[in-house]
Amino acid sequence: HRGENFVVVDKPGGCISHHSEYSRGKKDEAPPVPLLQRARDAVGERINLVHRLDRGASGCVLCAFEKDENVTRELQASLASDETVKTYLCIVRGEGVLRGEDLKEKGWFTIDRPIKDERGRTNEATTDFLFVAGFNADPAWRP
Repeated sequence: HRGENFVVVDKPGGCISHHSEYSRGKKDEAPPVPLLQRARDAVGERINLVHRLDRGASGCVLCAFEKDENVTRELQASLASDETVKTYLCIVRGEGVLRGEDLKEKGWFTIDRPIKDERGRTNEATTDFLFVAGFNADPAWRP
């Protein structure tokens, strides 16, 4: 979707959002083409990431056109606000049983655990989950 000041880009899983020290790859390999560059090429204008998704995640990424830096800053600030609610849908393989506990029956639960970024810095992270469905992970079912 493209608006006057922004564009929403479909990020495939496995694609990095932008270059970083962590994403450069090995010396003898060409670095991967990040989503930011792919999107700039597709829309024909310079854009800025408003947020990013991890390499393994797929989904919608909001980008602001570079022609107005205020738009980028305002959108980034609104996403960083404590008042903003971010909702992610995650599809995983399994029945929804973790250490003998049926997560489908548990309802909403919170994991409050620090995570490390690519430089090894620890950041606080709190995530609320609702496991809504599972399926039989019988190895014979797998492709």
